[in-house]
Amino acid sequence: MDRPLTSTERRNRLLRRGLPWVAAIAVIFIAVSGAIALLAPSIDPSDLTIATVERGSIRETLEASGRVVPAFELVLSSPVEARVQRVLRTTGETLDEGAVLVELDASESRLGHERIEERIAQKRNGRLQLEAEIAQSQLASRSRIEQKQLDVEILRYQADQKRTLANEGLIAEEEARRAEVEAKKAAIELGQLRLAAESSARTDRAKLAGIDLELAILTKERDQSSRQLELAEMRAPRRGVLTWIVPQEGATVARGEVLARIADVSRFRVEGTISDIHAARIAAGMETIVVSGNRRATGVIASVDPTVRNGAVSFQVEAPDDAGLELRNNLRVDLHIVLASRENALRLQRGPGIGEARRQEVFVVRNGRAVLTPVEVGLTGHDAVEILSGVREGDRVIVSDMTSHRGSQEIRLEGEKE
Repeated sequence: MDRPLTSTERRNRLLRRGLPWVAAIAVIFIAVSGAIALLAPSIDPSDLTIATVERGSIRETLEASGRVVPAFELVLSSPVEARVQRVLRTTGETLDEGAVLVELDASESRLGHERIEERIAQKRNGRLQLEAEIAQSQLASRSRIEQKQLDVEILRYQADQKRTLANEGLIAEEEARRAEVEAKKAAIELGQLRLAAESSARTDRAKLAGIDLELAILTKERDQSSRQLELAEMRAPRRGVLTWIVPQEGATVARGEVLARIADVSRFRVEGTISDIHAARIAAGMETIVVSGNRRATGVIASVDPTVRNGAVSFQVEAPDDAGLELRNNLRVDLHIVLASRENALRLQRGPGIGEARRQEVFVVRNGRAVLTPVEVGLTGHDAVEILSGVREGDRVIVSDMTSHRGSQEIRLEGEKE
């Protein structure tokens, strides 16, 4: 006789019937998951460059190219018009101060110097003659003045005597007045002689001053000519490297024509060039990182040339502290002009897989897999970028070129623990 099943018996019967199906589904799920894991793309981590997101300073930069040149270059010009007699040095030589570079044939200038000496001698002789003439003239003038002074005294004495006699009625009044007039006339003539002597003395002083001025001018010309003749044996005024020298012996050079260039290699500067599309973004005073190989130093833009040549703008970077760069003439370097900087930012080392786009996708290492993750980039420097969102400090990011894995959302990292 059948009896109704209790609820417990019905539940147990359902579990017995459903258990095989649950087990089968679990087996199928595990098999599918394993197959997916086996079929998922994988990569050896040793083939990757993985960087850790960290906090630090970040600088946004513009890249430019540069060439190292001496900070100072001395140009030596011909002091006279002459013929190059001997060229004693070659380009590239290191020169000590006083080293003879070029010997010039300055025979024409030497003749000119001798003519100046002759003119100076003539002027000095003329001055001596003038001094003798002045002395003789002054002596004659003093003699006339003394003679006239004596005449005045005699006439005054005579006029006084005749006035006394006229007052006593011994001579006529007219004779006394005539004597007084003669005395006054002599006094006037004495005054005129003195004025003439003073005027003559001023004229003589002016003549002497004129000759002295001519002598001073000729002396300066003579001294300048002497210096030019001394420079005809062209010497290095300071220690440096000879970067250029007149190439041909026997060539005639004009006064002021360049004979040699000497570079001071104790200090350097960098001549930079950058595309003219960035011309408005650079200015004097901007910090610039100079990179030579794996070494770097910091300099400052000293000036920017506003002229555009072949689509590029030139600028000068003040010589950085080159103790770590080992700079040398004509060395090619990379320049990174700092546009902006930020401290305590999330920064990620740059690599082929990290671009400059503000929004991009990177592979972040999580649980043994590289997971494609969108990130937002802030400042972009030459060696690192700022991460605004998408990853956290301490996350490990693949910075290698992952173009070959484009389209993959996850990549299994061989040997990484999940």
